[in-house]
Amino acid sequence: MKPHLEITEDNLAAMEAYAVSNDKPIVMVNLMRVRPNAEYDDPALNDCTGSDALARYTLGSAEERSRS
Repeated sequence: MKPHLEITEDNLAAMEAYAVSNDKPIVMVNLMRVRPNAEYDDPALNDCTGSDALARYTLGSAEERSRS
């Protein structure tokens, strides 16, 4: 199983075409599986659970998005 899904240009074009021709919202569901303990390349970051690491990522992503 791949650790992540690549969104290709073809997939983006298909989603855009669908959005233009459809008056209903597009819903995306992310199914996440987290490890019991974080596993970063930098061992100094492995001081938390996988859930804590996901929460840290989510918070950081939200902060970046609010700056855009």
